[in-house]
Amino acid sequence: MNFSEEEREVYEDRLDWLRVASGSIQKAKAEGIEEGIEKGIHQVAKAMLKEGISVTQVSKITRLSEEEIKKIAQT
Repeated sequence: MNFSEEEREVYEDRLDWLRVASGSIQKAKAEGIEEGIEKGIHQVAKAMLKEGISVTQVSKITRLSEEEIKKIAQT
């Protein structure tokens, strides 16, 4: 690539940032953040159902299946 010195620095800085971000994401996954997010989505879905929002609407908003929403409703 034919970058100027300034463009090359910006490019390399961006690559460094992406490497750090990628490492952080991998670490977060390893620590169970993904599980926490899923639990949070289930809590939000349950709260929405308690407010009278339909299973179909909760499914559209949370992107959980209607079957999963129905299971959440039973807990």
